[in-house]
Amino acid sequence: METVMDKVKYGPNYGFAVWRITYACNFRCEYCTSGRSPSPQVRSEARPDLWKQLDRVVENFLRAGRDWTLAFTGGEPLVYRHFAEICARFSDHFTLYIDTNLSRPIDKLVKSVPVERIE
Repeated sequence: METVMDKVKYGPNYGFAVWRITYACNFRCEYCTSGRSPSPQVRSEARPDLWKQLDRVVENFLRAGRDWTLAFTGGEPLVYRHFAEICARFSDHFTLYIDTNLSRPIDKLVKSVPVERIE
């Protein structure tokens, strides 16, 4: 079975970054430690400066002059309320990889991010 690391491009012109966007998870799998954090609460609102910070992150990645794959993991990324908006912010510039159990609706994500930008 092919993994995300099999698809990652290597070399000086490529970058791979992982963002553990939340520890919260709607499953409690025996083999996984993600849902076992002391407080797996999902924030109901994004931090007020989140979008400004994300724009700075995008600028910094672009300044590096590489083609980036950004992997979202967690917990379960789809439980994060603003996940689709965050992916949309990054999808114009980066290939996205989403480590998910697909137990949550993805309609908003599919409408926000071109499917060819997701690995």
